[in-house]
Amino acid sequence: MARDYQKLIKEPWEFMCRNFFPELQRPLHAAELRNLSTEQINALNYFFTNYGFFRIASTASIKSIKKIDNNFIEVIGASLLNSICDIAQWTDLERVFIIFENSDRIEMKVLQSLSNKKFIRANKDINIDLGLMPKSACFPALEVADLIVHTAGTQVRSRISGNKKFKQDFEIIFKNVDQRFVSFKEITEINEAKKA
Repeated sequence: MARDYQKLIKEPWEFMCRNFFPELQRPLHAAELRNLSTEQINALNYFFTNYGFFRIASTASIKSIKKIDNNFIEVIGASLLNSICDIAQWTDLERVFIIFENSDRIEMKVLQSLSNKKFIRANKDINIDLGLMPKSACFPALEVADLIVHTAGTQVRSRISGNKKFKQDFEIIFKNVDQRFVSFKEITEINEAKKA
């Protein structure tokens, strides 16, 4: 929730970056976090385990089977909204802001697929506002989101390559936390919705 941002993300993330990753230039990129020391791994573990914020990831891969005409972008956008709805049941939210990293990649297409969307909760329309932010803003929430999405993608690639176990970073981010805060969806097959 926006009211918890300073306490649950901004302050602890900046403390962690300053004290455990001083050699890395901000903004912090998940792809740069390699060959971590035990202290750095423990700091990331502590951050993701002890601060109760939402972690949402919807993924699809080139191995996903698509049996309908909708493109993957529309499906990922719909999955993202469904995940927000699932998590919203634990909150008193009245409005949703989704901030995407400003890039030329797939995120822009997902953002476009979410334009003019809303969802209903307790017979009330919940507005969804969309925005873009450059990575250069060093916004902690964007850095944390980058790490969450990177971890989700790495887990999917690991599963596709035949590894049946969860990777350690995936366990830390998605498993070692109150499951009401978590939504991870790997879309492996897309079918026509069944009619009641």
